[in-house]
Amino acid sequence: MGAANVFGLTLMLLAVAIFVYWTTWVFVMPYQPEDSPLQKYFLSRAVANQGPLYLLAAFFAFLATFLLHASIRQHLAKKNK
Repeated sequence: MGAANVFGLTLMLLAVAIFVYWTTWVFVMPYQPEDSPLQKYFLSRAVANQGPLYLLAAFFAFLATFLLHASIRQHLAKKNK
């Protein structure tokens, strides 16, 4: 198994773990009582709603930065020819 395969498998397992944790957090934990011992493993319910919004904003900021950087490099490459 090559390094790329191991890296890909690691990313896939991480994604599955995050998906299971988030799904449990959003769909199961609201029905658990506040004093349940499981509640200590999860963040507050407000973060369940705000977290994806902040991640989406960060993704769009990264995407805009990447596209701006790529277009500037392309413009400079054409200018230097």
